[in-house]
Amino acid sequence: MQDARLRELERAWRASGQDEVEEAAYLIERARVGAPYRLGELVTCTPALRRACEAAEAASAAGAPLLLVGEQGSGRATLARSIHDSGPRAQGPFVRQGSLRGETDFQARRILGSRAPGHAVEGLLARSQGGSALLTLYADLDPRVVSGLRRFVREGLVQPLGAREAPEAVDARLILRVEALSPEVADLIAGLPFVVVEVPPLRERAADLVFLLDALAEAILGSPPPRLEQGARELLAAHAWPGNGRELRFVLEACAGRAYALGREELSRLLAAWLEARAPWGDRS
Repeated sequence: MQDARLRELERAWRASGQDEVEEAAYLIERARVGAPYRLGELVTCTPALRRACEAAEAASAAGAPLLLVGEQGSGRATLARSIHDSGPRAQGPFVRQGSLRGETDFQARRILGSRAPGHAVEGLLARSQGGSALLTLYADLDPRVVSGLRRFVREGLVQPLGAREAPEAVDARLILRVEALSPEVADLIAGLPFVVVEVPPLRERAADLVFLLDALAEAILGSPPPRLEQGARELLAAHAWPGNGRELRFVLEACAGRAYALGREELSRLLAAWLEARAPWGDRS
């Protein structure tokens, strides 16, 4: 069926007029990639990412906590959300906490909560009751956070800062995301039933570009992806994507409203603009 569809598209391409060539080329490229694997909002044709999704799904079904390892913008948050939405906790909340670098009391209050006078706050874990908690970790972790997370995974209990009453029972799935498996992170998960899942960067997933363009264009532009000249398509596939999905999003947003095909030279300028500006797209990794 796939080969027949590909031959049909190629015949249409050869017979088409100049105005239809770019669209036909795109459809042929899409057909060559094949049917993607889908998990919630995540779409991939890359074996490495598919294996990561399947491992995360298996961990979710078993109720195990997850550690997602990957570069910023590689899709760790999308994978975490997809696992939540497709798993047994889908009806519960999905609570995510971004960067907590800096002052340690702030870290501990945000994650564990606080009952201290003047600083009472419900923590990430308590807010995730019945659902999933996604937490981004860096090297400068407060020791209280480390011990609190370990206790939560072992016993399902959370002790807010300054609390005099007994620890609170919290039923939630913990998903941690890191850029690398540092010694600090290794110490945190040591002896605990974390399933470690490596999320490959976009430069190792060239086959996914067609489907990412479709999905992001629909989400950002509300329309099909911008038309690309042959040179632009070749550059898109060869680019290293240091910004991963954030960089691809930047390119699409810059193409909003264009009625003409994007050429190699213009795409090159957009990619250079990303490297220069490193536009702050927020916590979308």
